[in-house]
Amino acid sequence: MSRDLRLRYGEGFSWSNTYRMRQLYVAYPNFATLSQKLSWSHYVELLKIDDLSERSFYEKACVHGNWGIVRS
Repeated sequence: MSRDLRLRYGEGFSWSNTYRMRQLYVAYPNFATLSQKLSWSHYVELLKIDDLSERSFYEKACVHGNWGIVRS
């Protein structure tokens, strides 16, 4: 599927990105609940948190605290 999407729509549809897009859809089936203040990178990091209440806490903290993403 990833290869087909890349052929149709260009870059940005690597296997890992396609997998993360599916994870995002499963975690947030109602797209309207996603904060427009958070970037794709924020959501990639948030999806690594399995505990839903912990994820929600960090999601709100990112929005209200204007937190960025720190890569190590």
